Amino acid sequence: MIKKTNSYPPIADQIISELYRSVELLGADQELLALIGSWNETLPDELVLEGLQFWIKCKLAEQQPQKPSPGQTGANPFFMPLQKIHHNEQS
Repeated sequence: MIKKTNSYPPIADQIISELYRSVELLGADQELLALIGSWNETLPDELVLEGLQFWIKCKLAEQQPQKPSPGQTGANPFFMPLQKIHHNEQS
C-alpha cells in the first residue's frame, strides 16, 4: 500500500472531487475516472500524470484512423495488472 502524503492544501481534495464529478457527468470512461480518483489518494503524482498522458495519447490516436502495428494491443499498460487480476478471477 502506498502511504498517503497529503502535502496539498485542504481545498485540493474538494477540487479533485469536483473534477471527478465534472468528467463523470461528461461521460468519462472508467479508466480516466480511476486515475482522477487515485490522485492524492493511492498513487504517486508521477504515476497519475503518466497515466493521464497515456490516456490522452490513446484518445487522440483513436480519433485518427490507423492500422495497428503487429503485436500492438492498444491496452493501457497502467491498468494491465488490474485487467489480469480481473481475468483470473473470472476463470
